[in-house]
Amino acid sequence: MLADPAHHEMDAICAKRAPGRKVVALAGADFYLEVRFSHAIVATGEPRLYANIIIRKDVIYPPENRKS
Repeated sequence: MLADPAHHEMDAICAKRAPGRKVVALAGADFYLEVRFSHAIVATGEPRLYANIIIRKDVIYPPENRKS
């Protein structure tokens, strides 16, 4: 469940740029557990509270080369 407008915006961007990829909401404790294993943390100028987002690196294949 996406709760914050910042999360809805990121969901819309991901749907446009990487269709078929899923945006998953995490509860606070689960989110911070994932943060512990992050490779890098980037602090931005985003002023909204609770607008934290984890982006996972992955390969997005062109449609003609996508794995089933």
